[in-house]
Amino acid sequence: MASSNYLINFYENTNTLWKSLGEKTLSIYNNKYRPYLNITSGNYKLLNIPISIDLNYEYNPDEYNDLTFNYKNKLYGIRFDKHSESSYSNFKKTFNTIKDKKFFTKYYDNGRIKITGGYSNDEYNGYVTEYYNNDESSIKFEGEMEDNEYVEGIFKNQNGTIKLEALNIVCGLINGYIKIIYNNSVDTVEDQYLFTDINGYGNLNISSSSFVEDVCGQVYGNEFMKELRFHNLSNNDKLYKLYCSLEEISIKLEQINQKNNGIFGTVTNIYNYIFSRR
Repeated sequence: MASSNYLINFYENTNTLWKSLGEKTLSIYNNKYRPYLNITSGNYKLLNIPISIDLNYEYNPDEYNDLTFNYKNKLYGIRFDKHSESSYSNFKKTFNTIKDKKFFTKYYDNGRIKITGGYSNDEYNGYVTEYYNNDESSIKFEGEMEDNEYVEGIFKNQNGTIKLEALNIVCGLINGYIKIIYNNSVDTVEDQYLFTDINGYGNLNISSSSFVEDVCGQVYGNEFMKELRFHNLSNNDKLYKLYCSLEEISIKLEQINQKNNGIFGTVTNIYNYIFSRR
């Protein structure tokens, strides 16, 4: 993924007045699926802006700014390093090249990015990136579309720990085979009956936010998926989940003890309870 970095002075317009936000770094990423601008301060990301035809921007609008743009109903300004005339011209050349790809971005009602990609005839055609409507705006699909339909690409679950690669999708149905990628493992699933089941089973829908995990649950089984989800938790989340399980067992044991009011009955019920959960 090609990128270029520029030292800038960054401004925000409040009540028609420009307020300096200080010296920042502007990075432009020419990613074929989702070209975007990053504005950072050290390791902290201030803005991540898709470069698409709906981005409202203007070159040299006033004496203060080399570039202004409106993003999520806020007006921002950028001034490039005046000691390096080439930085501004290089940025414009790269930015204009990306803009000519005619990417278009749509948003969820809450303002999070929904999808960005090649757009023509009021439909997505070409490379696209689709996002989940979650706090991280994690990637749901990265690949190609034709007339708003998936053609080929990689689907991801919401925390990005499982990837499903499909290279032949027709009318929302997967043809051929899929690759499932998790924990550095790659499984190729080719059984024809499986795809019949995937495409026609219950609520399995290629556009669903649970599509990847639904497919994997059908391939590997629900118990495997429970183990995989636990494995991919952070250490703190694992400890919390174990704590909750122990609390549940403790409550159950107390209920058993009160009900039986005797050591023999308690031991017997503990044995039955533990082995009933296997």
